[in-house]
Amino acid sequence: MIKTWSSFTEAVTHAFGSTKAQQLAFEQLKWYKQTVNQSITQYYDKIIEVCKKVDSAMPDSLKLKYLMVGIKNSLKMHVTLQDPKTTDVFLSITRRVEDTLSLTSSNNDMHPDHITINAVTHPKPLTQPFTQQKYSPHSQQPYRCYKCGTPGHYAWDCTRTHFG
Repeated sequence: MIKTWSSFTEAVTHAFGSTKAQQLAFEQLKWYKQTVNQSITQYYDKIIEVCKKVDSAMPDSLKLKYLMVGIKNSLKMHVTLQDPKTTDVFLSITRRVEDTLSLTSSNNDMHPDHITINAVTHPKPLTQPFTQQKYSPHSQQPYRCYKCGTPGHYAWDCTRTHFG
């Protein structure tokens, strides 16, 4: 039996959930975007989690719209062209596209002296510098990530998990 106002509000919140929490989840859902270092699986899990907070019975078609709106631009065109009809198909397509793009990116990193045009690799043309430039051996060092210390990428592109 409920005898006080505080026990009544607690019982209502317990029975129906907090409308404030739902409102906050909805705001997050409207504005959430996939971050540079966030994998498509992490993004998908986050959006689905927030969708459940907003409405546990939200239709798959609406979840799909929220997923499509916030994906990285590098994935958006590829995924839109394949027109996924369900969230499961969306995840499958985006994983494939993400894997393909990361493979393409790593192949380009492995062959910096070649240019890829229409999937055909050509040697990069040699160019003569305008003036002869002299560099110390220290200026020839590859760039390094400030988060993990690994050469070859910047901190904003770092995919390694960091503790602390």
